[in-house]
Amino acid sequence: VVAALKICLFRYTGRARIVTGSPPRRTESGDAQQANALAVVDELDGGLTFREVLLRVRSSLLEAYANQRYPYARLLKDLGLGGLNGGGLFDVAVVLEEIHADLLPVGQPLTLVLHRDGDRVRVVVQSSASWPGGSVEGLGGHLCTVLASGLADVSTMIDDVPLLTAEEERRVVTEWSAGAVRPIGDECLHELFERQVARTPGAVAVVSEDERLTFADL
Repeated sequence: VVAALKICLFRYTGRARIVTGSPPRRTESGDAQQANALAVVDELDGGLTFREVLLRVRSSLLEAYANQRYPYARLLKDLGLGGLNGGGLFDVAVVLEEIHADLLPVGQPLTLVLHRDGDRVRVVVQSSASWPGGSVEGLGGHLCTVLASGLADVSTMIDDVPLLTAEEERRVVTEWSAGAVRPIGDECLHELFERQVARTPGAVAVVSEDERLTFADL
């Protein structure tokens, strides 16, 4: 599940380094460890296969559990990030009941809590207001798609693992792509742009953070 989640986050952001959170694992006797938060770091690349990502994540999880007594607050301090409220190392955490101890509350906006339900795994998503409901539902659908397709063929490169659900794919192909296509004649792209500049020179063409450029500026 963590591997599939990291693939989703990699595909969303395009960032190679993906960090998720985990609680410490329980002891072999089943006793819970003291609450803590572990940062699980992996470097991903689109050319990796699903199997290779599984092995990487397994290794990074084992490494994190081997150092699970290292206090999260001290880790932030050693990295120069201040206290628990001064900035976290991850935005998404995964908790597996009966396997993990308590997760230290560190302000992450999204937590996936997994419950064993017979031969199924049920996921409860705990999210803050910064994650709107539609985004959470979308992540859940993408996570299921990545899991199903990746496990069906673990040799698939993660750049080729499908992300969209069947309903999303139908919407993109059928609904959003429907309609008549207007011919543009023999004009080149820059000529079409020049025509738009002449038509609306003062209209905003590009927005990047606080900067705005009109068609004339661009």
